[in-house]
Amino acid sequence: MVALGALLALCVVAAVFVQVVFDAFKVPSSSMRPALQPGDRVLAWSFARPEAQRGDIVIFEPPRDSAMDPRIPSLVGRVVGVGGDRLGAVEGRVTLNGEPLHEPYLSARTTTESLGPTVVPDGSLYVLGDNREHAADSRVYGTVPEGDVLATVTFTNVPLEVAR
Repeated sequence: MVALGALLALCVVAAVFVQVVFDAFKVPSSSMRPALQPGDRVLAWSFARPEAQRGDIVIFEPPRDSAMDPRIPSLVGRVVGVGGDRLGAVEGRVTLNGEPLHEPYLSARTTTESLGPTVVPDGSLYVLGDNREHAADSRVYGTVPEGDVLATVTFTNVPLEVAR
């Protein structure tokens, strides 16, 4: 009986911890396929907003001056460049500081188009969707200020009913 009470208390503490430290989001589009599907639910680390790194999937506020649908409260994308990075595309592959970027998360036939030479400003991120042909990302609306990042995705396909 004591073990059952301790287990119940541990579950309550864990649930409170998850609610305080993580935010739940619902993926709105196919821009992150194959990593994330439309309707997937993710838990994102929003507590103390850790600094985003290349390769991280981030949730961020839509650009204020874009033609994005104002009913979409947040966007999701993968960080491919941070402040000071030089990005481009050669033969459909992203280059980072003059070298091909290793992107194991992409489908085999994915190509990256419309990415001219770009230097990411300090304090900003360059984000791309994994489903490059069907993603509105930094190629369309430019870099994302680090302050607009709401959270970094930590867990995917979480069976939650409540997600933004």
